[in-house]
Parts: sequence; C-alpha cells; structure tokens
Amino acid sequence: MLFLGLFEQTLYIFLPTKELLFVLQWVKRYLVPILCIIGVFSPIIGMSLIDTFYYSTVFGWIFGFCCFVISYIIVSKRPDEEETTSPPSATES
Repeated sequence: MLFLGLFEQTLYIFLPTKELLFVLQWVKRYLVPILCIIGVFSPIIGMSLIDTFYYSTVFGWIFGFCCFVISYIIVSKRPDEEETTSPPSATES
C-alpha cells in the first residue's frame, strides 16, 4: 500500500499543471526570439571566456550559428497566420 502511495505522488509530479502548460505555451510563442537573442550573445560570451577555455570563441560562434539555423527552420515550418485565419476575398480570386 505504501508503494502505491509513492507511485501516485511520483506520478502527480510529472502530470502537467496549469502553470506548466502556461510556461510551455509562452515558450512555444517566444521560442524564435529567445533563440535569436541566445544566438547573438553566445559569441560574445564565448569571447569573454577565452581565458578559461582556448576554443570557447569557436564554440560560441558555432552555438550561435546553430541557434539561428534552428530558429530559421522553426519559422520556415510554421504555417502563415494569414492563410489559416482569413478566407480569400473576392478581389484575390
């Protein structure tokens, strides 16, 4: 019986709550700007860490480039809002 109670508590931790769903919606909406900001600042952070690790500048530039590529892929795969929300008008036909 004790095992079943622990299982229920553990399962409750992993179930989505309202706050988690809100955070996931927020991240989904602002993922591209967040990736672009990270992509801009990662080479700067990499250059500032050059004393700690010699190749940090290269890794910063690579990480920044990957952030921009991922954001471009997300934007290119996302459907246009115009096409899904507004029906075609008579003048467009």
